[in-house]
Amino acid sequence: SDRLQTVRESIYAAFSAGDLMVDDAELDLSDESIRLARLLVELLPAQPESLGLLALLLYIDARRAARRSSDGLYVPLDQQNAELWNHDQVDQAEKILESASRLGRPGRYQLEAAIQSAHMQRRHGGPTPWDSIVDLYEALEHCHQATGVRVARSAAMLQAGRGQEALRLLDELPTGVVSDYQPYWAIRAHLLIDVSPAEANECFTRAIGLSPDPAVRAYLTARKISMTS
Repeated sequence: SDRLQTVRESIYAAFSAGDLMVDDAELDLSDESIRLARLLVELLPAQPESLGLLALLLYIDARRAARRSSDGLYVPLDQQNAELWNHDQVDQAEKILESASRLGRPGRYQLEAAIQSAHMQRRHGGPTPWDSIVDLYEALEHCHQATGVRVARSAAMLQAGRGQEALRLLDELPTGVVSDYQPYWAIRAHLLIDVSPAEANECFTRAIGLSPDPAVRAYLTARKISMTS
């Protein structure tokens, strides 16, 4: 039990690494990570965070077919075609997350899975519940303080129409922590489009330079060009 958290973190790290790949290695690493998460639940079925981790991976993996357009362009989550999501896998994740919540011990992975579940509500025809997602990120930040959580919370605030609050959150992050963190510069660029176009242009340039994925670089470049045109 004293090593269980490290095991979960390792599985999530492996899955996240696979999520960044764009070839068959992505499928191998993602599928293997999900297999290991299932094994963890099989061995220790009463661990809500292990259930939460499995649900989280299934939610994210269910969107695999929608992350790129037919011509290989990057598609942000809020613009993805929900019909391309694997709905059977989403339903499975929902049941697993519900089982975790019944154990009454919430934690990081359950909250991250709940955020993904909120995004999935769009498959029923309704809008993305951005205010609820912001609340979930706030709860997540209380139990897992990480740069990525703060940046993602700011991104959700932008979508919820709370851009000024989102900028203040980003400004609180130490410069040294975010200097090479690509999502920070991408979100900051979007937040500054209407506030300070010149600074937004600089942030887009930095985010593009830090993006390892050509499809993401192309998407950000197009956003930068559309801002200045």
